Amino acid sequence: CKDLLAYLRLLLNKHDNLSLKRILLRFVPRIGRRTIETIESESYRRLGLRLCDFIDPISQETGDPYGLLLTALADGRIVVFDVESTGTDTTTDEIIQIAAVRLDAQGQVTDTFNTYVRASRSVGTSFYVHHISDDQLAAEGRDPKEALSAFLDFARDAVIVGHNVTYDLSILHSELQRLGMAESGDFPYYDTLDIYRRFYPNLINHKLATLSETFPIDHQPSHDAFDDILATAGLLCYAVKEKIAPATAARRASLSMYLPLFAPFSRDMARFRRQSYQDRPIAIIAAVMNEGGVKAWYESHRDASDAAHHINRLENVRKLYRIAKETDDPAQDPRDALAEFLKLTALSNSELDSMLARDPKIPIITIHQAKGLEFDYVFLASLEDRVFPTFWSVKKGNIEEEKRLFYVAITRAKKRLYLSWHQGIGNQRYAPSRFLQSLDSQYIEVR
Repeated sequence: CKDLLAYLRLLLNKHDNLSLKRILLRFVPRIGRRTIETIESESYRRLGLRLCDFIDPISQETGDPYGLLLTALADGRIVVFDVESTGTDTTTDEIIQIAAVRLDAQGQVTDTFNTYVRASRSVGTSFYVHHISDDQLAAEGRDPKEALSAFLDFARDAVIVGHNVTYDLSILHSELQRLGMAESGDFPYYDTLDIYRRFYPNLINHKLATLSETFPIDHQPSHDAFDDILATAGLLCYAVKEKIAPATAARRASLSMYLPLFAPFSRDMARFRRQSYQDRPIAIIAAVMNEGGVKAWYESHRDASDAAHHINRLENVRKLYRIAKETDDPAQDPRDALAEFLKLTALSNSELDSMLARDPKIPIITIHQAKGLEFDYVFLASLEDRVFPTFWSVKKGNIEEEKRLFYVAITRAKKRLYLSWHQGIGNQRYAPSRFLQSLDSQYIEVR
């Protein structure tokens, strides 16, 4: 099951190096541990190279994972983009603001796009993150189809850049499909979150606010989409100037040694990815098993002395297939359906034993793991100030990301949400989290 899930995760996230490494070591011929160790060495990391770059079609076509970025920037085809939405679930929530800028070769803004979008649902508590109200959307918002069409025209033939942009592109693609629009959100893209994690791995974190304070750019993010893209554009241009462009020759030389080895697998993954936009998850699972070499590898590595292990492995795959079939919603876009299926597998941190056996269990997970999931009942414990938000975020006066996480946490509950904190231990006294003050008292029952 883990092998199959690694393929599916890689289809949704091209930067998933852990999944890629697992696949390469088992199912891809001529690529061994020594090759992977070389690519993961410090000399490659200093150039901003990662294992996933070797299967990226852009690398295969241009000889450089940043080749398309540099070309598009020189041609004035970079569009920096961000959205705000009614929530954090890309498969069901709705876009309420789209903002974008187009950059010239010097990184200067040549054109802008900024619009509010009417939603069919209330913004709810997400208002406390982006400060866009239902009344404002009713007064200023455009029809969703009209707004999304206008953005697609603005971004035509562009390379998209954003900070954690995979979220924005996922919700864009999902909403386009839900609105019955023929267009797709499948743009070529670069993520400044990924770029700064590569070139500046030792920062305390890689949030947009932290990066904007650390590096010399002219704009600061505010959780308004337009402010955020101006900050992102500044960070992109700084990284290109300081890190990406100067290392082009060395990066190309390092890539050229191994790119041919990865070319067949890169073509396979590109084919699977195209298929994931058209076919249901069960068809993708079947294709990966049969065409991705998983089934053949299982057969060739059968241990005659442990036939039970082989039978159990194949049975788990069959059960996984059945779960994908039983939980699939045909009305949902194929990519959304694949994302929903992988959310189910995340419940047990990739260990599917309990889910496959359908044992009733209570999942104990972090807020990050819960992102995108929903439960009838949710319990949030230890909601003390300086625990959530943390002591360090309070000390640095930067609690916006903590506020976002709180919003994610409280919106996981479908029926009832339980919030708890304690007053202290011994002489140590605690105050309730300041975030609790933002909750509307009419929805609170104190026990």
